[in-house]
Amino acid sequence: MTDTAIATRPNPAAVREALQWGYRNALTEYGELLESLGRSLQEAGWRGSDAMAKVYAAQARLVVIDAIGAVKELEKVNAG
Repeated sequence: MTDTAIATRPNPAAVREALQWGYRNALTEYGELLESLGRSLQEAGWRGSDAMAKVYAAQARLVVIDAIGAVKELEKVNAG
């Protein structure tokens, strides 16, 4: 192997750390989105907008599903 090939090989620890921070940043974004959807859901309930409450609840469900997926991926990165 040449010196150039060795120099360009990714450092596994650096790759793992980048993935960890990527998933953690995603979780931060999911948390902020859930906070916003929660406020919107409260507002829809206060206004008596059942249709919008249903929309916000469905959106929050999808965000939670994605967040769970990110947590599982982060666990894989941490284990591996």
